[in-house]
Amino acid sequence: MRPDSPPLLQWLPEETLFSLVSRLHRFWGHTDPGASAHILFGGQRSGTQHDLPNSLAHFVRRTEACYGSANELARTRTMLSFYRPFLDQTSLDTAIERMSGPTVAHLKFALGLLTSRFRANHPLKACPKCILDDIATHGWTYWHTTQQWPGMWVCSTHGEILCVSGVKSNGVERFLWHVPTTAQLGPPTDLPTDHDQDALTRLGRTVERLTRLDVLDGEINMARTREALRAKALSHGWLTRAGHLRLREAAPSYAAHCARLRSISELRALPADAIEASEQIGRLLRPMRTGTHPLRLLVAIDWMYGDPESFLADLRMVPAGLAADADERVPSAPSAATKEDQRRELLDLVQAGRPITAAARQLRVDVATAMAWAADMGVASRRRPKRLKPDMRPSMMADLTAGQDKSEIAQRYGVSLVTVTRLLRTEPGLHRAWKDARFSSAQRAARLAWSTVLQQQPTIGVKWMRMLCPADYAWLYRNDRAWLKANTPSESDRVRAVINRAVRWDERDEALSQAVRVAALALVRAQPGKPVRLWQIYQQVPDLKAKLGALDRLPRTCAALDIALKTRGDSQDEAKLID
Repeated sequence: MRPDSPPLLQWLPEETLFSLVSRLHRFWGHTDPGASAHILFGGQRSGTQHDLPNSLAHFVRRTEACYGSANELARTRTMLSFYRPFLDQTSLDTAIERMSGPTVAHLKFALGLLTSRFRANHPLKACPKCILDDIATHGWTYWHTTQQWPGMWVCSTHGEILCVSGVKSNGVERFLWHVPTTAQLGPPTDLPTDHDQDALTRLGRTVERLTRLDVLDGEINMARTREALRAKALSHGWLTRAGHLRLREAAPSYAAHCARLRSISELRALPADAIEASEQIGRLLRPMRTGTHPLRLLVAIDWMYGDPESFLADLRMVPAGLAADADERVPSAPSAATKEDQRRELLDLVQAGRPITAAARQLRVDVATAMAWAADMGVASRRRPKRLKPDMRPSMMADLTAGQDKSEIAQRYGVSLVTVTRLLRTEPGLHRAWKDARFSSAQRAARLAWSTVLQQQPTIGVKWMRMLCPADYAWLYRNDRAWLKANTPSESDRVRAVINRAVRWDERDEALSQAVRVAALALVRAQPGKPVRLWQIYQQVPDLKAKLGALDRLPRTCAALDIALKTRGDSQDEAKLID
């Protein structure tokens, strides 16, 4: 940086890059967050991602690498430090390259976070006691790297449940710089019991140990981890000597283990019952064609081992060649052209009288996959049902044809969700009929909700209608846009609706604006650090909902709403509402 550039600060212990820049922003006294971002990252919004920031190469050039290289920053001072031990070298290098460049678009998708059913927004977390200690020791509050990792919900120093920040991860103030403050922090949505907190503490120890720097990049890869877990399952009696899983014995134990962790919303993707547990264990302990979120591996390791050191010892005894051989047992996913060739070849074999199981074996595909392909081509397969008896089958098919939910059908007939899905995919025409029925049902529900709002509030306008039924609007916009366009109020309708109304609008406006301010002030004080939503206000002020279509006649109310919906729960916001 130039001689006239602002001074720099030193790293604090286990500090994230976002935390360092947030402290620099305060230290320099900038009121515009874009100014600090421009100085360090070369753009008004560059580098502001708190988990996987971009423009690290520019940051290194501007600071003359005094904080380390882009590779070191990404691997040790960002959320990539958590994913590093689970990524192969190619994926890790690609992630670092994107974070070094001007954009990290699609990086979370490439890492598999958006499709994992776990949260990909990485909420900022902090321990209240650590905040006090940091102020006393360093004079600053700051974000600790280990506390930001997924699965870390208990402070390893104080044993306290970590609090969650109301900014950044949910889109609020996403381009600003923040250090932790008690005003912006709050407990998780559902506080765990003491019994659950013990389980979260143990999981946190596993997460912290297995993501330290002495664990090599990519060391906890899926293939080697699976072999270690299968060996441990054998010692628990959950695996036969022939290598077959005893899911009926293992699933209740895994479900009970996960039940103590699911009080935290981040971990709700863990199995809720033995059926889901059986499915997830099967995917983890059998050869996989795709990756899985590290949290699933970490929870499974915590369940089977409890001691991360024992797992590491077993993992490092797995030969690399054995892991490769294990992966080779499952053929790689075929290309689109190859899959179409396989489907045609399957049809030829079945039509020639070959049993579906023999045809699947010849083509090296799973029997269930072969049956699904045959059903897509209108060919029914012979069945030898174990659970789905002949008298049950027609009734289940009728329910599926009507578009009923698969999980409800499974519960009603006492079968697994896998059984229902197999029937759905292997009966010719059934899957299409089920999808069409589901679409029609969703369409009717969305149209009805939108029409009801339109009938009750014909002058409200599209903007406010979207706020009243956002999910229905989104569904119609994506799937039924022509109908939505034809059932949208026009501006002329709104103008005609407000003409010749003999109403004392000034008095009504004054009373309603005051009620909005009082309600918003109560919400700000009840949920500090959180934004106020429109639906929360009209829950407190019932008369407001009926007047949303006439806000052009209520300027004071409109101004009060504008202030309320921009609040973030600090003292300045309260002062604006009181004024």
